[in-house]
Amino acid sequence: MPYVVHLKRSAEKELADLPREVHQRIIKRLLTLKANPRPPGVKKLWGGER
Repeated sequence: MPYVVHLKRSAEKELADLPREVHQRIIKRLLTLKANPRPPGVKKLWGGER
């Protein structure tokens, strides 16, 4: 099942303002979440859709 990563508009704006190398590192991590949304060591923060 393919997953989708959604960012709030405010998060997109903040991401765009970061230095290029930091921006690319975060995008790379977000894309890995798309492939595997529950990597080892993660903790569930809340129970479901809000």
